[in-house]
Amino acid sequence: MARRITLVACLAALAAAKQNPLPDTWDDVQSLLEQASTDDNPFLAHLLQQTAAKSSNELTHASTIAHALRLSLGDLTYTNRITPYVVHLAGFSSFREGLGIPHEAYFTILAHYLRVLLPRVGRLHLVLVGPDTRRHPKLDFDWLQVTTRPVYYHDFMDGKDWSAPDLWLAEHAGLWDAFWPRGGGCVVNAGPNGKGEEISKERILAAEATDGAVPYACLWRGTFERMNMAEDVFPIFVTAAHRGEDTLARRLLRSVGLKLSPEKQEDAVNPFAEAWGDSPYNPGELVPVGMVDLSNAPFEPPNSLGQILWAQYVEHDHEFDAHEYYAKNRYLLRVEKSVQWEEL
Repeated sequence: MARRITLVACLAALAAAKQNPLPDTWDDVQSLLEQASTDDNPFLAHLLQQTAAKSSNELTHASTIAHALRLSLGDLTYTNRITPYVVHLAGFSSFREGLGIPHEAYFTILAHYLRVLLPRVGRLHLVLVGPDTRRHPKLDFDWLQVTTRPVYYHDFMDGKDWSAPDLWLAEHAGLWDAFWPRGGGCVVNAGPNGKGEEISKERILAAEATDGAVPYACLWRGTFERMNMAEDVFPIFVTAAHRGEDTLARRLLRSVGLKLSPEKQEDAVNPFAEAWGDSPYNPGELVPVGMVDLSNAPFEPPNSLGQILWAQYVEHDHEFDAHEYYAKNRYLLRVEKSVQWEEL
């Protein structure tokens, strides 16, 4: 039986809004939140009092979902959308729970933000799918539903519960550490100057079954192949944290004939990436606040695949700068199915 959690009364009033808003910047989003918080919404007002609210995971998550829906529908259809949305968050990781942030608490915050951004939509259903998704009872916030499916997305597609979503979004999928060769399997990305290890289809399947260690891109191959074969057409988006990740994701997806937009990387910068602020190098320019040293990538142990790979691209090929702006959802890339995708 679904758990029912009632949001504050003001959220119902928001549903009467004439249009879904079209924010273009963080300032626009901030204005929408401040306006909504004055309508007897103490929870939202409390969130806005926190200095980190603008750079929070929850707000960039909610804003990126809304922005991807807007890009997929076009402004006219999006602003007038009333019918429910179904959004599949593929590769969703429940890592926040390991940091002490309860599942219900995170989506309570997300529900408030999404309601402000999508006031006219009748209902929103988020389906969290991935091997790192923890199973939870359905959350029902009256307007927002959240369900979990702790399986690989291609296995979910082959099940009886799958139907085409209004939006498919994978945040930081990790499509940078392998290639998809003809005939199946994958080849570990060893950087511009090396030949990587070949990993067979059988080994990938074994890794899926046993939670074995293979590059993330290897584990995504089955999902992208399955989506490309599906009769249903639905918007597919992936995000990347920095220029290096976005560049290698583009390289992988284009290598199998998938169409990407925007074509130019600079046009794919997400206006709602986490933690935007003034550039320390160019005052007045808005950039992600965080910096990452790709020659010494954080959270990567020495001599790991990622550490070696980024160092090669920086130090040997000079394709990426050693210091790169980093932010959650910095780049937002749309992926379209290809009739030219050969059986690789």
